[in-house]
Amino acid sequence: ALAQRSILHYLKRKQSHCLKTKSFQWSPPIITDMLPEGARIYKAWLIREGDSYHLTSGDKLYVETFSHEEIERTARTVIGGYIDHNHEWWNPIHGVQIIDAEPEDGYLEAYVFSWGDTPLDVAYDKGEINGLSIEYFIRREKADERGAMQQLGAIVAGAAYLTGADGIPACPHTKIELFAVSTKEAIQTKQIEQFECMHANGQCE
Repeated sequence: ALAQRSILHYLKRKQSHCLKTKSFQWSPPIITDMLPEGARIYKAWLIREGDSYHLTSGDKLYVETFSHEEIERTARTVIGGYIDHNHEWWNPIHGVQIIDAEPEDGYLEAYVFSWGDTPLDVAYDKGEINGLSIEYFIRREKADERGAMQQLGAIVAGAAYLTGADGIPACPHTKIELFAVSTKEAIQTKQIEQFECMHANGQCE
């Protein structure tokens, strides 16, 4: 059980498992510092290359499209970004941050740190999250042969988790899953392991 082992060992085991699969080839940085009790790490699929579907204020459908190259660009800019609720970008959720991101299998995949019984945690536990959506701006865009708007020079500052009847993700393939939870038992185990490691290396008398 996760409660009986350190978060460090859990992530190492998860990383070893992931390296054996084709659909997921990376893992978050090994966390060397002790996580606070109750901290969560989520795995999030923020957007997938290809089309996303939007409505104008007059309920007219239009399409935006992200290339593979733009997905790679977004992975470089979203790390350290914020999470908000239903695109309230002016009100980021306190205690929540994107700690790592990579392009994988056409997706922008990310790991999200959350601590303090945040609104994200509450919405996730209640099963209220419909999907995710990136918060971004672009340097320019142009229409492709279909009339879809190609997003060029995308800079992603964060992402929104979407709830309610109006919280429908433009990219239908987004989702978020709980990856790890830090518990009191895990923290105590980590402290013992750190002490034993220092003793083995001759750093303790």
